[in-house]
Amino acid sequence: MQKKVPGFSLIETALVLVIIGLLISGILKGRDILETAKINATALQIQHLRLNLQTFRESQHQWPGHQAHLGDSPFAELNALGLCDSPLPPETKIGGKLTLQEDPDHTLWIVLSNGERAGILTPQQAQSLKTKLGEDVVFSGAGCLQGQSLDFKTKKPVCLVHVKV
Repeated sequence: MQKKVPGFSLIETALVLVIIGLLISGILKGRDILETAKINATALQIQHLRLNLQTFRESQHQWPGHQAHLGDSPFAELNALGLCDSPLPPETKIGGKLTLQEDPDHTLWIVLSNGERAGILTPQQAQSLKTKLGEDVVFSGAGCLQGQSLDFKTKKPVCLVHVKV
């Protein structure tokens, strides 16, 4: 007669491994869903700011940031006209802030950065944002681009995003 050794059966062990696998896959999928939601919220925020900047330009015949009595803060000017919630650059759900940059040819760009002009998105996140915003998006940042294309081998947040208004 064989002695029964205490322990788990093969079926019980397999069941536990299946449950652990399902939990891990659920957690990973949940992270993807959260990241997608943050990118979508940031895209909507940029589109809303772009529309408000165009509204400002149509009514004032210039981009914001040229009124000395408001300290030359473009967001203070937008806020004074009720076109944004705060006189400060808005923070985004994905991280970083939206700032404005005007070129010498008077082209205005919305810039998504960490406030110090450093990258905030991975190349994969940057591509997702560009898909939602359209063609008027360019990227910069050390390690973000390889030639003219995004460097998808880079997994760190190195991309600055510039959106033409």
